Amino acid sequence: MKKNKPLITRFTVIGALLSGILLFLITGFPCFADENTFTETFDTGIEENGWNLNVFVGNPYADYTSINSKRIEFDLQLKNTYLALTNDQTITDNSSVEAVFENILSNDAAYGVICRSNDQGWYELRINVAGPLAGSYSVLKYDADRKGKYRNVYVEIHPGMTHFFTGDIKLGLKVKNKIRLDCNGDTFKVTINDRPQTQYHRGVFTDSQFTEGAAGVTVQAYQSGSVKIDLVEFNVKGDNLPLYGQSSGDLQLDSVPQISKNTPAPVSSEPDISNLNQTIAALEALLGAQAATPEIPLTEAPDPTKAPMMEASLTKAEKKTEINKAGLYLTLIALFPLGEMLADTSEIPPMELPVPTEIPTIEPTATEPAVLIDSEIEVLNQTMTALEILMEKQEPTPEA
Repeated sequence: MKKNKPLITRFTVIGALLSGILLFLITGFPCFADENTFTETFDTGIEENGWNLNVFVGNPYADYTSINSKRIEFDLQLKNTYLALTNDQTITDNSSVEAVFENILSNDAAYGVICRSNDQGWYELRINVAGPLAGSYSVLKYDADRKGKYRNVYVEIHPGMTHFFTGDIKLGLKVKNKIRLDCNGDTFKVTINDRPQTQYHRGVFTDSQFTEGAAGVTVQAYQSGSVKIDLVEFNVKGDNLPLYGQSSGDLQLDSVPQISKNTPAPVSSEPDISNLNQTIAALEALLGAQAATPEIPLTEAPDPTKAPMMEASLTKAEKKTEINKAGLYLTLIALFPLGEMLADTSEIPPMELPVPTEIPTIEPTATEPAVLIDSEIEVLNQTMTALEILMEKQEPTPEA
């Protein structure tokens, strides 16, 4: 028996590999480099979790969505309403988008998942769960460029067929369906309730117009009344997504994570380590800049002969203005050798100022004058004041 054990082990490993290959061929589940997972937890508001609503057919000002009982509820009261909900935390190129929907009360409706949503459009798997097309699905491309040409923005990426009927779609009220769209390169595959759909070209759809974008969901109300549909689960697997399957509702950005010796270390790739090193370097530089900023009393009167200091309560824009002021004053100090005079004004050495032999002329240009904001005007005024003070401190220059 001991002699056969290595052989059995070898066949076990080979069998596992063959099983994995067979599973990939059957399900079409893509393999992504550095794959991460985004999972919606429905803990906070829709906007707080990074969702963006796009109503491309219907009233854009109506309230269509809400989060209740750990789900996103869609309530489309008017017919002919199409909307999409995408999440900025899922922007990537290759992805697998999976969602579970429940039809609460709908007469003529559809829902689906989308990938690679951007300003130009997206790819969409849509299943019809109520109405004349109930029990069918389509793989579509939303092309925003066609809207400006007054053409139908939706294009099927399975030419010759508008939709496919399948017995894998569950129909009726209070019924759930789990659907998945795999977007890998220029190929797309559909899975409905854990069953791959192979009605078209062995289940492979192809298109190459959109290469990256966000993932999300869509809901449509057709011609025959209102729609109430709930999104119960939403998961995205793909490249460069938030780690550990957390949505923004799970991330406590205002608290320091507690890490102990027993905390397992995540497996990081070389790009991850490089990004961490760059982040650490940026934080060290920021802390160094903060430590180097001197503090001054806020009530101190401004001295035009000294460079102004930044106050801790200033905004980013105000700090930038203060830095510009400091640069102007330092320039004045460099132009006039008055370092000792600035420290002690009791004895001021005379200074001969050069007299120009020719007054320069400024030719008018066709460009419009620069528009100065109040802070820039204030800097110029303070600069002029400093120059006037320096000029007053000079003794009259004898005429040649």
